[in-house]
Amino acid sequence: MITRDIIVTFDYEGLWGMPHVGVDYDLPAVTDQLLTVLKRHQVSAVFFTSSKLYYDYPQTIQKIHQAGHEVGVHGHAHEHLHNLSQSERDSFAQDLEAACKELERLTGRRPRGFRAPYLMGPLFYVPKMYQLLADMGFTWISNREIRTPEELWRPDRLPFGISMLKFPLVRPLLLAALNLGLLRHDRPTDHQNLVAAWRWLSRPQPFQRPEGLMEHPLVSPLDCDMVGFPKPDQASGRSFTDFTRQTILDDYHRSPLYFNINVPDWIIGTSDRLQVLDDALAAIRQEGTSRFILPGRAL
Repeated sequence: MITRDIIVTFDYEGLWGMPHVGVDYDLPAVTDQLLTVLKRHQVSAVFFTSSKLYYDYPQTIQKIHQAGHEVGVHGHAHEHLHNLSQSERDSFAQDLEAACKELERLTGRRPRGFRAPYLMGPLFYVPKMYQLLADMGFTWISNREIRTPEELWRPDRLPFGISMLKFPLVRPLLLAALNLGLLRHDRPTDHQNLVAAWRWLSRPQPFQRPEGLMEHPLVSPLDCDMVGFPKPDQASGRSFTDFTRQTILDDYHRSPLYFNINVPDWIIGTSDRLQVLDDALAAIRQEGTSRFILPGRAL
């Protein structure tokens, strides 16, 4: 039996990545809830952390590490990184190096994984930034998002007709249309032709960038793609939570070798959305055909 590799990743942002102003948000309490769910299902996860949180919540960061999870970096203050000037990159590198040393002081481990805020969009792959990260000792990255047709049927977009995806050509055509930019401009290797790129898109796997970083693509929608951007105390409602749970599990079953779940803390860890994560991990664990990996902790 082939074992599927799964990475559960949190865009661990707190207020730095939240598009809401003036809201009450208890990051340590939400973190405790997330850690409880992960422990219940014996799942290790990656917390891609806005590195300012190393200073703001040192005890919470230590608690995450001591629970056996990987602490990575999600930018410094959730900034855009796709179009920095050389001087801005130098300033970012200084902030990042100081934060990496702070994390090493807190946990004894320097971060190895990096996910850019906004996935480094709209470019997603920026060689100069990737080289900077490689030079700083990072070994893996996760910015190459695969858009899946299922997210189009979010309840407030297309409330009916998802059964169309069962027809043989509909899903592949939508998959190609949603990922046309990747097919044209950002293939796993420079020498890949369009046919090979399409085969990879149909069954995506991690691959190595020229800078030496392993790219672990996002192969399921972020939870914000499925429930929008609710405030922490705002319930999403049954139609959204059912849709999100089912979409995660459907994408999981379509990914026989590699899968990941990608979720911001302030969305999945709050209100009625925490149950979605709990249920999805329970269903995956029950099948017993997958292993949860931490790319940076394996070194």
